[in-house]
Amino acid sequence: VDTNYTSNYTEDNETMEEEEIPEIINVWVSGGDFFVNREVGWETNFVTTEPEYLSRHLILCPTPDGLSWLRKGQDKVKLRVTLNGQEWSESSLGLTVLPREPEDAQAEVDGEMVLQPDIPRLEVQGNLSHDPALRFRLAKVTPVVGPSSGGTNLTLTITTWPRLLAGYDFDCVIGLQRVPATLMQIQSSPDYRSYTLGCTEPGQNLAPVAPVFACTWARGALPGADVVAQYQDSMGQVGWAKLHVHGRPRSSSQQDKLRMAFAAGFAEGALTSKRSYQHWLSYREDYFRGNDTKFEFASRFLMQNDRFVRQNLKKENDEWWAEMALVWAQLDGLVAGNVATCGKSCLTLLNFLFFQAEQDLYNVVEVPFADDEWTLERAAAFTRKTSHCSSVVRLAPNNSDLYVGHNTWTGYYSMLRVLKEYDLPLGGSADKVVFSGYFGQLYSGDDFYTLSSGLTVQETTNSLYNKTTSALIKPESVFSWARTLVANRRATDGPSWARWFSPFNSGTINNQWQIVATKEVPDGMLIVLEQMPGTIVWEDVSEVLQSQGFWVSYNSPFFQKIREVSGAQFMEQRYGDAYSYTKNPRAKIFARDISNATDLPKVQHLLRYNNWKHDPLSAHGYEGPWEPRAPENAIAARYDLHPWENMTEAFGNTDGKICRAADCHAMRFNAVSGPTADQQPPFSWTGRWASRPHHGQPETFNFSWISFAAMPALVHCRAAPLLGPCANIIASESGQGADWGFCDSEDDPMLVSVHGRYFPEARLDALLCRFGNAEAGAVAPGRWLSNREITCAHTLLTQIGQHVGTVPVTISINGGADWTPTTAYFSFVRELRGAIYPEFGPRRGGTLLDVLDPAFMLLWVCCFFKYRMTLLMICA
Repeated sequence: VDTNYTSNYTEDNETMEEEEIPEIINVWVSGGDFFVNREVGWETNFVTTEPEYLSRHLILCPTPDGLSWLRKGQDKVKLRVTLNGQEWSESSLGLTVLPREPEDAQAEVDGEMVLQPDIPRLEVQGNLSHDPALRFRLAKVTPVVGPSSGGTNLTLTITTWPRLLAGYDFDCVIGLQRVPATLMQIQSSPDYRSYTLGCTEPGQNLAPVAPVFACTWARGALPGADVVAQYQDSMGQVGWAKLHVHGRPRSSSQQDKLRMAFAAGFAEGALTSKRSYQHWLSYREDYFRGNDTKFEFASRFLMQNDRFVRQNLKKENDEWWAEMALVWAQLDGLVAGNVATCGKSCLTLLNFLFFQAEQDLYNVVEVPFADDEWTLERAAAFTRKTSHCSSVVRLAPNNSDLYVGHNTWTGYYSMLRVLKEYDLPLGGSADKVVFSGYFGQLYSGDDFYTLSSGLTVQETTNSLYNKTTSALIKPESVFSWARTLVANRRATDGPSWARWFSPFNSGTINNQWQIVATKEVPDGMLIVLEQMPGTIVWEDVSEVLQSQGFWVSYNSPFFQKIREVSGAQFMEQRYGDAYSYTKNPRAKIFARDISNATDLPKVQHLLRYNNWKHDPLSAHGYEGPWEPRAPENAIAARYDLHPWENMTEAFGNTDGKICRAADCHAMRFNAVSGPTADQQPPFSWTGRWASRPHHGQPETFNFSWISFAAMPALVHCRAAPLLGPCANIIASESGQGADWGFCDSEDDPMLVSVHGRYFPEARLDALLCRFGNAEAGAVAPGRWLSNREITCAHTLLTQIGQHVGTVPVTISINGGADWTPTTAYFSFVRELRGAIYPEFGPRRGGTLLDVLDPAFMLLWVCCFFKYRMTLLMICA
């Protein structure tokens, strides 16, 4: 039996025999009428181990130590199950112990180097093993060796007796991957019937079904690129990396949209492969903590869900699924891009499915108790694990401004962060989105988005306590992360966002969504949507926002129907105010302090508020009315500071994001990374936390707020003449070089016009241009002309020009605290008044040029263009 082996058959299994013995492995046993309230065990002819009860039809049996099997000379054993510790099941499973080949062990088949694949197993729909009238076995699998790239055609033979199978719905499950099996032949005899099946081994990765494009990538110029992307790894400096991905449409056809989406994913996957791998290590180690049972269960759920979605992507003339196909194309590109640059630290599609569903999986693996099984302690622990975040929508006095802010609560393992911009003209209402996110994930995860449609979208998460409602969660649905991306791209307002989000409700990561219209609208300024399995409720609450001046969210459902189906009302009635919508600690802190949050700095401060040692409202939390003050009862929790040893955890508030109305509408916001340090000490991965997973993270999180915005320098820029002796230069659309700037006199001051998009008028005093690099550059004030053009002038520019032929030009919109990672180039040259011969030559270069200029006694350099470090994509 290979590791995590699943079986539905009840007689001996005929398979390969080997001499080596593996370590302890787990055996998944599917059957019927397993009872958790009885003593459960299983035997292997000579020893009994204690299994883990999973459900009525599934238990997990650990084998004895592999070496003890070897000492007793056992390579074939029979497995039986007991429900009472005394009587053993009559039916048994025959197990043959097989070795696991070393990772570098290879064989050669027809001259090709291959790896020993996982031993196939077969699953049949339904529960066969508890049917005494039917016996079933897998008799033969050929071949048993094939290339690790997949594609091996397998033939399997199964037999049943004494009666026949009613249907022929088969799957081959190979490793963690599932592929459909085709019935090839049926043979009958007086005693049994034999079925021959065929399936294709999918290899190490799950085979994508969506269209896959062959991509070429380059640093620098690549004519006809589908995507231009820039990535700045500034984690150590500001606590965030920054990623900008800009698509270039070829046409409005679905095929070209899929091409652009795939290319966008490829670019991101290629640029961030190292950080994605680090994030995976921390996530796997911290979230699952060695619980292979939970990981295996989640893996199976994800694979079934991925299969369901991909089958539906084939639907033609379905607008909703056509949008979902773009999401999956970007996901497939993400996997392909990672493979292109990952070296030895590569991730598979399954890894990226875990990334996308990182938040959704809470409701898959954390199943609530039955009503009569809850205790105060269980309820408190469950709530801490499954509810996240605080958020605020605040109207300034006299409706003079609007502030939208959010902070995330999650495990500190996740603090490897990236701010992202996707500018992908895919035909939606919001082709551009700017958001806070994580490596390897296409969605925010916090969630916090500013959209080019004029919407800002955020959420906080509500716990699901009702076990009956939880039972509605099935893999045949679409996870919230994917539905969010579709709703963001297609919605024009809050109601349409709700309509795009609602189909195929997965009932996972059950949030209270706030969809804020930052543009002027007569109504629908704030739509609130809440989800539970089987239920979605949304409503325009703009009048509530207008009447009280704010809307705050803190992991407690607002709508009565959601409170009932989620079990929140039950928990409030049983365990008190901590589960109330208006009386829990955060609700009372918000109600007390929101009236003082009248401008951007004050709302920003409120989002990071935690004064638990002195605030009387930081008491009476989930442990009941006698609970003393604790750092979890704050707007920004810090469980790492918890005074109770059993509650101390590397968990809590990990960031802050906020924008005012004009900035939200222009897709820029302020962000800070790390646990709140406004009134508490900064968090460091030292002392007791040094051994916890935090791959690639800074040691200490004591960062300041920064500004992040859609980047104008990735769009087409052109030269425009200005008054005076100097003409400007601006980088071309690809960022691959610069035009020439000419000066009659090096003593003349220079005016440089910079063209782009989204230059902010609201921050005139903070608009700066820098000519040169951070260490040796001249900074000049910028003059705002329009949202597409600014000018920069400084006499120091001529001094730089005396020493440097070409200098980078970057822009700051916050007084020099941050500079655009994208860069244009300005070249200081004397005007060439002579001639060049020849005037053309082969594009591969190498043409020898004669340059004649009467004004020059010596020509120092010929400058044609300068490549930028920009990743460009073209997909065939």
